[in-house]
Amino acid sequence: MRLIPVIQTSSVSPLLSSLERGGQAFYSTFRPFSRQFTQTKLIALCKMYLGTGAFHSSQITGFCQGTLTEPAPKVFIALGLVNVALARTIGHPEDHIEQHQMPYARTLPHEMQKVWMHRLPMLDREGVAMGPVGLFEAFCGLRELSATNQRQLALKDERAASEALGAYLRAYFGRHGIDWFSQLTDFTTRCAAMQPLLLNQPVSGDQLLESLEHVAAIIDSDTNHLWEVIQDAIEPKPE
Repeated sequence: MRLIPVIQTSSVSPLLSSLERGGQAFYSTFRPFSRQFTQTKLIALCKMYLGTGAFHSSQITGFCQGTLTEPAPKVFIALGLVNVALARTIGHPEDHIEQHQMPYARTLPHEMQKVWMHRLPMLDREGVAMGPVGLFEAFCGLRELSATNQRQLALKDERAASEALGAYLRAYFGRHGIDWFSQLTDFTTRCAAMQPLLLNQPVSGDQLLESLEHVAAIIDSDTNHLWEVIQDAIEPKPE
């Protein structure tokens, strides 16, 4: 874990600067996490695991839209507990899972397997699945989050990026003798962007960037490599 030093470089309060920076980074991390679920199913999963209703749909919407600026402490506790349980359930390395002392099961309920299966936890820059403390630190700007959140895709590049990634996926499956069309339903369940990508249809920039981690997991690759595939397609070629 690497904490971010707060250095005052202007008349702006370092406290407010840290909160603003952290909030924006947190929203960018929470948004793709939450979009793996419907709001109803995410709330139901948390309630079954925690044994109580810890947060509601307006808070999920607030995190996604960046409008929830002062969330209650129990929101971080609830999300953090569920996040580390998800990480452990799907087999994330134990030494990259934040530990806590609260008396909850180490894994998510098997009865809700269809909700948590193929879902990915929120990670910090070091790849650690964050618990209550980590999420709070991230929201306050005191913990660095994944560099993937810094990626941006212009509207004019969305089609080229979609076509390039789709072509890469079709070529990958072809090389490995995988009939991707027969498995399209399963791929789409794991990542909604897989269907338009494989069918050579455009995907919005936000969805594309948020899906890279899921796409990488499906083909046993990594997001940096997939981002390079996209960059090769959208960056101007030297003359």
